[in-house]
Amino acid sequence: MKQIFLLFVLCTFPLFKAQDLTSPPATVSNTIKNNSIIDEIIKVTEFENYFVQYCERKIKMEATKAVWDEKKTSKIIKSINFKFYRSSIYNAFAFDSEKDLKDILELFKKVNQNRQNSMSKLFPFDALLQYNLEGYVQMVIDGKYIE
Repeated sequence: MKQIFLLFVLCTFPLFKAQDLTSPPATVSNTIKNNSIIDEIIKVTEFENYFVQYCERKIKMEATKAVWDEKKTSKIIKSINFKFYRSSIYNAFAFDSEKDLKDILELFKKVNQNRQNSMSKLFPFDALLQYNLEGYVQMVIDGKYIE
């Protein structure tokens, strides 16, 4: 039995030795300048208003389905906070250059200038942002952000 264990250790030791034990690569981060452009995109598209309205609609649907009382529904709605979602937007634009972000900003300024309602304003939305939004709403519904 000792011989089998010794053989196992000798065979697997090179595998452990060969692994790179350095820390994982750093995540992509935006510069402060890029974040300010992204903040402008959020402002021009009124995405924060859309975000809150979307969350409220989803919460009210769940409240109806689960037969919550008004107090619980109100408490859950009050826990909506855009600051917990903002990083998802920064991450969605992490690989875009400053020039690309400025182009996106100008495009959405032009496209949204005559749209009055935040629910009708266009925003560059991808599947990851939608996935993160759904995850955020579910955590709010589950009461994870109630203080």
